[in-house]
Amino acid sequence: MKRTLLLLALIGCSSSSEPTTAPATSEASASAAPRSQETAEKSARELLSRWLAAQNAGDFAAYGDLYAAKFEGVKRAGPRTRRFARDGWMADRKPMFDKKMNVEASDVTAVPSAGSVRLRFVQRFASGTFQDEGPKEIVVVKDGSGWKIAREEMMRSTLQKSINGENFAFVVNGSVVIATNPDSAWMRGAPRLLSDADPVTTEADVHEARLPEAIKAWRDRPVRLFGEAGEVCQAVVTGFSLLGRVVPHFGTRALWRGKPEEAGIIIDGPPEKPWSRAAIAAAAFDMAAGGQLLLGKLKPQSGNCGAALWARGAALPVPKVAAGVAAPGAIEQRALDAFRNLPAYKVIADDHRQHGGAGHWDQHEGAVATVRQFRADRTYVVVDADAGIGCGDFAGSLLAIFELQGDRLVVVNDPTDGPMPASAADVDGDGKVEFIGDESIRRAKGASWDQFEAIEVPFLDCGC
Repeated sequence: MKRTLLLLALIGCSSSSEPTTAPATSEASASAAPRSQETAEKSARELLSRWLAAQNAGDFAAYGDLYAAKFEGVKRAGPRTRRFARDGWMADRKPMFDKKMNVEASDVTAVPSAGSVRLRFVQRFASGTFQDEGPKEIVVVKDGSGWKIAREEMMRSTLQKSINGENFAFVVNGSVVIATNPDSAWMRGAPRLLSDADPVTTEADVHEARLPEAIKAWRDRPVRLFGEAGEVCQAVVTGFSLLGRVVPHFGTRALWRGKPEEAGIIIDGPPEKPWSRAAIAAAAFDMAAGGQLLLGKLKPQSGNCGAALWARGAALPVPKVAAGVAAPGAIEQRALDAFRNLPAYKVIADDHRQHGGAGHWDQHEGAVATVRQFRADRTYVVVDADAGIGCGDFAGSLLAIFELQGDRLVVVNDPTDGPMPASAADVDGDGKVEFIGDESIRRAKGASWDQFEAIEVPFLDCGC
């Protein structure tokens, strides 16, 4: 797919950046777009090489020079997720350079877009006796001094994939998710802009003849759709479409509006014109690479499909679905007490105190922990707490699943951050429930519910 690429002179993650100068730009020809993308991708990969070299050489100054003035970093370690602006990130990273470290990147993929390149890779980190491995994402942008890192995130807490099939398939935008990361050869025609809100949503038609036979077999398949409390409707798959969703960088949006000055960009030449909806759709669809979906379009046969979260083949047995409900008062308090005694909770509590917090961190600045009960094959109680905003200030997030065994609450997952599920159901028939939420599912891995899978929406902006 050939798409237009505008090279954006941009500083990081804040519209308050000082203006920088960029050459005059306009919508390039389709033939020029691949050349621009190749240049951007090459520059981004060279930056990644310098990023690795700086860490392996212990050169903190060279490392810091690779980051944009306005930056957001997301750090995940065990149950902790923390967000940093640039100064906080550098303060957190600097102690690493006191020891020899070895950092490697493999399976590198690059997604160039209007003004940025998204790099994804598997990072391997070793320092002393500590070793770590997991997927990482870096977003780089170009400012007046070259390409810089505007966002960095360790993705290890989420597998970032979905399970789809006859037993279980996510429902997105009223359609069944049949495949993630679809082949670009399946696309027919230009994408259309469905919504320019966050996430920007685009849709494209499909060359059905090019689909694998296993996917074609979904046409005319009857399915049951389920919401929080059970079956909500029945429908038939009538065709296919491609869906793209992305949260773009604010600077990209400024270009789309024809207002580069809102992102601190100075254009040499005629004023920029607002992009057409077709041009925005083309750019946004490409930016959604890695998060694009192949959907099965549905024709409802009965019921109301609007509240559906997931689907399965209509010929399969209908599983019992237990909706999450507010836990009774006595159980709620016992669950909170057990939650606050977890080692993972205490790690966050220490950080809360270091930021000057008092009392329970899950009540920081008026936050309230959520406690839900699920009466499935057994009774489960899930506690989810989110407090603070991060970006240099306190932030804490933790989810724990307990099984009610008589008068005891026994934790049955490795507590970590994650969304509160909406319901529980045994979708794969293994005798253990899955916890299902909006575009997410948590499954048992052995004796513990630690396999979390979710539909990914690429996020290229900054929250700090």
